[in-house]
Amino acid sequence: VTDQITVATSPYLLSLYNMPNIIVRTGAVLNPSTKLGAHFGYMKTQNYLENEYKMENSYLNLVLTKKWSRLSATHFQVNSMYFIDDARPFSIRVARPTTPVQVSVSVLNELSFFKRYQNEFGLGFELGVIGVNEVLPYNHLGFSFYRKFKKIIFQAGVSLSATQNVTVSNLMNVGDRHIATNGEYKKIVTHPEVQLQYFF
Repeated sequence: VTDQITVATSPYLLSLYNMPNIIVRTGAVLNPSTKLGAHFGYMKTQNYLENEYKMENSYLNLVLTKKWSRLSATHFQVNSMYFIDDARPFSIRVARPTTPVQVSVSVLNELSFFKRYQNEFGLGFELGVIGVNEVLPYNHLGFSFYRKFKKIIFQAGVSLSATQNVTVSNLMNVGDRHIATNGEYKKIVTHPEVQLQYFF
């Protein structure tokens, strides 16, 4: 819309999950090394009787980015989701929620290994907690690599989210499902990610 405001939608969510969605992004430069960004989104499943999910939610992301050098930066993120309907939500909704509001925090460290003539290659490493306000929050770990060109960004990675009582042996044996061991609820979720952006 403008240099400061972007309005977008995800064809992936619409085509694969029948989930119309809208995303609005804006940001401001606080000083030469610090930026603040805000993302607002809304999504709702349609024809959910034929869909794996039945959910409706809105969310707000606040991201503070600090550049340490030309090749490194850290992104501090706070995310708040409000679930209007979470009958069958996506997997980043924590297990056994007690409130429609879910708050998450994370820190993403980004390191570029090559940055020249609008071409860039780098890695990202993320740590966080999903559902810090819930009884069963998830510890979150993510790793990704990206390649940037003048008008195109390609990114691929994987993340792992698990209730805080999960052990290393659980990670080897459980996979993408929940278990109850000695009456204790545990859940592990993995997410592969592939992203392609083109700037007009």
